[in-house]
Amino acid sequence: MLMFLVPRSTQWRIAGSHGVDVQAETPILNLAVGASYMKLPLDNDQTGERLHLQLGGTSLGAGVGQSLLGLVDVEFSLPEFYGDGLGRLVHGLESYEPIVPEDFALNLVLMLSVSVKAVVGVSFTRAFFLQPSAETFANPAGLLMAAHCAGAFYGTHVGLGLSAGVAISAYVVSNRWSTIPSVHERRRPERRGLRAERR
Repeated sequence: MLMFLVPRSTQWRIAGSHGVDVQAETPILNLAVGASYMKLPLDNDQTGERLHLQLGGTSLGAGVGQSLLGLVDVEFSLPEFYGDGLGRLVHGLESYEPIVPEDFALNLVLMLSVSVKAVVGVSFTRAFFLQPSAETFANPAGLLMAAHCAGAFYGTHVGLGLSAGVAISAYVVSNRWSTIPSVHERRRPERRGLRAERR
């Protein structure tokens, strides 16, 4: 995809993630289906704003491993766990205007993840943000190409078992524009050196 080969960076970056994931899976050779809740903070490197996106969705996965709970696996992460974005979000193929907070409201977010876990785990995820519209869903085969922006992040989590695998997830951002928490929150100036700039 061109958004990988010739990236055009936005002013936004993913600043970690945390949440919980519950899966039903076959043992050893895993085929899994799950439900997830995630909080995804986004930082604007130009304005200092932070968005707190709330996502709920489902996932399909495959891999190898064994849960301590048998046919059920539970994974969770907290804000204090190690994780961060990998660079800034990049524009989609037909996205040219600066991205503003309301562009993320009620988005569909498709995620492709690779993870490994031995009770404590690490995952690497590519996320694609799509604005819901008839045109977006007219061609299901081209959903990733219709993303208005995309980004990557990694994170750590805790789970009840041993596993390694891949997953594809579909989330819906539950925030509406009028209810995105802390849309005007500004990060502490010390974090980006803004205090020194203002002197």
